[in-house]
Amino acid sequence: MAANTTRNQIFISHATPGDNEYAVWLSSRLSLAGYAVWCDQEKLLGGEDFWKDIERAIRNKALKVITVISERALDDKQELTDGMAKEIALSTIVKKELDDEEFIIPIRLDKTSYSKFPVDIIRLNTIDSSENWAAALEKLLKVLERDAVPKLDSEHSSGLKDWRKVHQNLGRSIGTEEETLVTNRLKILQLPTKIYLYKSKLKLSQSEVRVLASDCPLPCFEHQGLLGSFAQYEEVQAAVTEKRPLKCVEVVDTTNFLTDGYSMIYQIRKYDAHRKISSLVRQAWDAQMASVGLNQYAMANGINAWWFPEGLISDGKLEFTDFNGKSRKRKVHGVKGSRRDPSDPEKKITRFYWYLGFSAKPLIGSNELALMPRVIVSEDNKEPIQNKKRHNAARKRVVATWFNDKWRCLIMGYCSWLAKGGEFIELSVSNDSAIILSNTPSALTLSVSIFADPVTHSLDDSAAEEDERFETADKLDDPALRMNDFDGEDEDA
Repeated sequence: MAANTTRNQIFISHATPGDNEYAVWLSSRLSLAGYAVWCDQEKLLGGEDFWKDIERAIRNKALKVITVISERALDDKQELTDGMAKEIALSTIVKKELDDEEFIIPIRLDKTSYSKFPVDIIRLNTIDSSENWAAALEKLLKVLERDAVPKLDSEHSSGLKDWRKVHQNLGRSIGTEEETLVTNRLKILQLPTKIYLYKSKLKLSQSEVRVLASDCPLPCFEHQGLLGSFAQYEEVQAAVTEKRPLKCVEVVDTTNFLTDGYSMIYQIRKYDAHRKISSLVRQAWDAQMASVGLNQYAMANGINAWWFPEGLISDGKLEFTDFNGKSRKRKVHGVKGSRRDPSDPEKKITRFYWYLGFSAKPLIGSNELALMPRVIVSEDNKEPIQNKKRHNAARKRVVATWFNDKWRCLIMGYCSWLAKGGEFIELSVSNDSAIILSNTPSALTLSVSIFADPVTHSLDDSAAEEDERFETADKLDDPALRMNDFDGEDEDA
């Protein structure tokens, strides 16, 4: 292959606008892998054919030309569209000038018959992307490495600019099909109908009542020396023991409490009423998470995260049905990275062990509970890292390449597990009452859609995990997302 230092770009020839989605996806992955990719924004968005720019790119800058063949690249006569035919013809000329038999790399995007391929490329080795985009990308990357296609010289902004450019295009690729957007919020379908206010028969200070509420195994709150709960007298009295005798001074309708507060002697304003109910919901959530076997970890901000220890789920995977009716699975713990074994420098051992966890934030004003996914990290597979700064740094390394679809699936799997196959998630607050939550996150249906990465849309979970590994490897070449597996210990922050 003739050397030409001015050539350092990979040109992608594809049907416009039919295969824009794939071209954007492929461009972004190649940019993340460190390659310079020719990507005309208007071309990818379905604009007019800027032939002069295209010709200049192929003649002077392209080191490889990737030709994407699909049914959308063929016209009514089942012949290549005029624009692509021009690009292939010019690429064939440049191929001869460079004396590079691998200058043109065909990719079959769908099940288009090879017999329909143009004569200039029908004899070339074609990468089949019809079954699995990520697997085909892996083959393409091996070809580029084999042919010593240079990557960008540094980890400076040029590679990131290419990456941002194609993702800006992706963000503007609007479709007319409806799209379902999954949130991280569960609807609070029902609260107990009554709130019971108790006063100690003994003379207790407000701080002592606050301690009493904190120590009570039932969800309780304190307000100006009062104890509030969803539970009735007998149960609350038994919970605080006879050493702290109580009397019920008021029974308040929950709906009225949230709407107007409590305006009798003790004056609970509406704002405070919302805070009190939020506290009861949060306490009920924490108690429920402990009862189902999750472990507690106090985050740096003091919020509890409840995480899955190994062995809690038999195969370590959450099972759920997504909004498309497809059965899915997602892991709740795993490993990341390696380091030298302090006792044997020649041996590598696991760097981090991670465990999926969640925190919950009641949003009483909108009758919702927001779920915040957490990842808890351990270095010994026994106890989480206790130093909060070190833990946060380790967590960032573990989740650096986890993106929205993965988080959404984890939330849905978590909710399905909590519901135990039922229609609701129940948080017990007393012997005879509970807070009822929806068993799936709220979703919004939009009349338009944004073209997204379709790698895992039609794959089973094992293939999806394989795609995820391929995609992670590509993203780690991006300086903004890079995550190193290092030897030795981290410095304490």
